[in-house]
Amino acid sequence: MSVKNLRAEVMLNLERKVSTYLKDYLIPPEKIWQPSDFLPNPQSDSFMDEVEEIREIAKDLGNDFWVTLVGDMVTEEALPTYGSACGRPKKTVTEMYSTSICTSQDG
Repeated sequence: MSVKNLRAEVMLNLERKVSTYLKDYLIPPEKIWQPSDFLPNPQSDSFMDEVEEIREIAKDLGNDFWVTLVGDMVTEEALPTYGSACGRPKKTVTEMYSTSICTSQDG
């Protein structure tokens, strides 16, 4: 059997099971938590008091925590968008980060 036929066979087998996979593994949007679920409601009258309470609790957190938090945010949120924002830069990644990120004038 050729590689081309084998790939087609694999894809045909997967195609039959895709809807089952979606039902089993795809989480409905209503069940996915968002960071805002754990933050005070800005429209609440007690919003500023709740923010102050969070600040008071967070003031004793060490640098290790903040470095990890920021690193996770950059990894999860920012890095994937750099690629789409920059398009296809003609510089290497090292050259991009040693000068400025994604300047369109760099040609």
